[in-house]
Amino acid sequence: MNTKYLLQSGIVALLILPVFATNVLSEEVESLRTIPIPKREHGYSNFESTVITSHNALDTFLQKKSKGQDMGWNNRDDFEKVLVKAKLNFSRESLVLLRHTEGSGSVQITFRKPRLKKKRVICQIDRKEPETGTADMAFYCFALAVVKTDVTEVELRIPGRKPIILSLRKEKPSNKPDAGDGK
Repeated sequence: MNTKYLLQSGIVALLILPVFATNVLSEEVESLRTIPIPKREHGYSNFESTVITSHNALDTFLQKKSKGQDMGWNNRDDFEKVLVKAKLNFSRESLVLLRHTEGSGSVQITFRKPRLKKKRVICQIDRKEPETGTADMAFYCFALAVVKTDVTEVELRIPGRKPIILSLRKEKPSNKPDAGDGK
């Protein structure tokens, strides 16, 4: 009788456990989402990591800041189309743009899946340097939509560099973009 009871309890636990796990994952996913903008783009050199909290701020960013005087864009239209397609709800969400510069385009960059820890989104970029590099600069950006009530800060970690921490309480970046010099 005990064996039968244990077996039935185990089956019930196996059926219920995925439901709880799914709920935990969905809560985290609902707090943030990654927006699939192009990973590498010359035009990203025209702005710093930033938080955008309204449609007006996004319009200003697109009209002024992202155009810049420095580098032209490879394909600005793709960047803008993805942001439009993301259907940002600024009454609920903020747009976070995380910029990264590499001194060589041959360095392989991987953006890990962001995680939420006590109202702070932790983002990690992994770098893989080849034995021989190129001398071209590479500009990267990663975009997140984060729920304003669930997230107060976004931190970008890159091994060997000072973390970039952005507060969602203001629209100005709290750190200058890295220049690919390892600082």
